[in-house]
Amino acid sequence: MTSASFVHLQVHSEFSLLDGAIRIPHLINACSEAHPAVALTDKGNLFGAIDFYFGAKAKGVHPIIGCEIHFCEDMTAKSKTMERLILLSQNQQGYENLCHIVTEGNVHGFYYTPRIDLSCLKKHSSGLICISPGYWGPVAQQLQSHFVDQATLIANDLAAVFSERFYLGIQRTGELGGDQLADDIVELGRGLNLPLVALNAVYFLTDADGWMQDMLHCIKTGREVDIDDQNNSKRSQHYLKSSDDMIQLFSDLPDAIENTVNIAEQCQLELVADQVLLPHFECPNNASPETYLKTLVWEGIEKKYTTITDEIKQRVAFELEIINKMQYPIYFLIIYDFLDFCVQQKIPVGPGRGSAAGSIVAYALNITKIDPMAYSLLFERFLNPERVSMPDIDIDFCIKRRGEVIDYISQKYGGDHVAQIVTFGTMAARGVVRDVGRALGVPLDFVDRIAKLIPSAPGQNVSIQEAIDTVDDLSQLYNNDHSATQLLDYGMK
Repeated sequence: MTSASFVHLQVHSEFSLLDGAIRIPHLINACSEAHPAVALTDKGNLFGAIDFYFGAKAKGVHPIIGCEIHFCEDMTAKSKTMERLILLSQNQQGYENLCHIVTEGNVHGFYYTPRIDLSCLKKHSSGLICISPGYWGPVAQQLQSHFVDQATLIANDLAAVFSERFYLGIQRTGELGGDQLADDIVELGRGLNLPLVALNAVYFLTDADGWMQDMLHCIKTGREVDIDDQNNSKRSQHYLKSSDDMIQLFSDLPDAIENTVNIAEQCQLELVADQVLLPHFECPNNASPETYLKTLVWEGIEKKYTTITDEIKQRVAFELEIINKMQYPIYFLIIYDFLDFCVQQKIPVGPGRGSAAGSIVAYALNITKIDPMAYSLLFERFLNPERVSMPDIDIDFCIKRRGEVIDYISQKYGGDHVAQIVTFGTMAARGVVRDVGRALGVPLDFVDRIAKLIPSAPGQNVSIQEAIDTVDDLSQLYNNDHSATQLLDYGMK
């Protein structure tokens, strides 16, 4: 960190959906060569935060987890807003507050985009640094409209919430009127004694990749890209510029450059990935989880087997020893409990699938329905002390009543202990060819012809390059037809 002379504090990855054009591994690799520290500030979400954090750590890059979220006067009102704030985690408390803010914005403030207001920030400001960006920030937006008094009011309000952790961002990225706006922000900052920080609003890695973001925008909005406008100045400036370039760009404002490093040094979040965090499970008669689990298992064993052999006894003792050693009794009790709830409420539920079928403990608790002893199934495939990882039991619930199970778990353990997993769908080869073709304005019949040459079957995930390499007709079109070459090249990018 001490070697950094400038730090990018506004960077958008592919998780700024159909907006950012940077894949996180590529960002980390670029920073490992040129930037000792970098912040990830995707729009309205933290989807890339964990991969970014641990990936950067592994490459010796100092990761700063942040978010760029829309800011409005009242997050409960139905009004579109373009104003944004950058929030950066200083520590664990700041990261947790950032999670709260993002959740509030998505659950309670969502209107076209996840939004927050000043009252939300007041409740969750600890451990966070706030920056009003240099173009879309609330201060900058008011200055663009020549509402200096309103800009002053908003700046003072945010400074009051974040104390010495509020900064006015400045960017010089070629937008029309951008230089005057930057001058106005500097003047306001100096007048209010607020610190300035240099930003570049990064959306792609290199200046040659600007068309990628424009293509994403076209796919998102349904318009056609202007292929001849590859050097659009507004677009081409939003890349991961070198520290030297940024220092030269802001040579008249050395404090704005220095503050990027100061902010980075204040952000010392330490996340732990190998710690088991399970909610409290209330056992009857103040029994320990280990004792209660053992009781339930043996009750189940007596119901499952007419004759309890020494082999069964040894298997139960072995599994319980491993489960206790790995500190997972509560995990099994939680699974047992909500499956028992399903039985009591007559909610259709499938048994546990996967390697859990090798556990006699899971069988005794009715988590699985297959006797592992009858089929010589191995417990070690499910839990192994040599490979420390959380157990993974796949269970299917009735689609119409699964909400009741989620509500039950939330009420029993607290909403702050329950999360649902998001799944991202990436553009498959055929789909991306159609999307790119639409954005390029390529005739539909030609796009359809190209797309149908790419193999597509359930469970088959053929890339465009693989299709070119294996399908002769597609290979010939790619090598001999300029339109096909352009379409497929853009698609691969």
